[in-house]
Amino acid sequence: AGVNKLRIETSGNATFAGNVTIGDNSASEIFLAFNSSATDFALGANGSNFMIGTSSDLDSGNLITLSGITGNFGIGTTSPYYKTDIRFTNTDTSLSGGGSGNWGSNGIRVENTLNTVGTMAAIQLRNNDADIHIASIRRGTNDSDLGFFWEGVQKVLFENTGSATF
Repeated sequence: AGVNKLRIETSGNATFAGNVTIGDNSASEIFLAFNSSATDFALGANGSNFMIGTSSDLDSGNLITLSGITGNFGIGTTSPYYKTDIRFTNTDTSLSGGGSGNWGSNGIRVENTLNTVGTMAAIQLRNNDADIHIASIRRGTNDSDLGFFWEGVQKVLFENTGSATF
């Protein structure tokens, strides 16, 4: 008796048994186009990397890469070197635009959307069991201080007035 490898039901659901390859032997890719080749969205495997991109050539138009060999995660690169590797080119030399916290340029944004005084948006640096936090501490509307904490204890505070506490 034969074994079903592909089953298409009257509901439109399809079931595949085994591997499904879309593309050629060098890179399996799935393309979803949204009315224009400029907005193609691609998912694919290229060698040992899983990629999500905006063009049919995942090597040049990628947005996100996950390395199957190292486990490294990249944005803007096909070969992430670090566990998280974000790369971009940007010619901005100042922060401008400032509406609703959007100050231009590129980078990483960590935002706490709560407006309670004393709340923080923090970055944690952990080395085994030792912790350092760098935090923006909300003081009021358009008003925050910058704090450095070791093991949860504030050691340095730069106030938005320009004064510093050590």
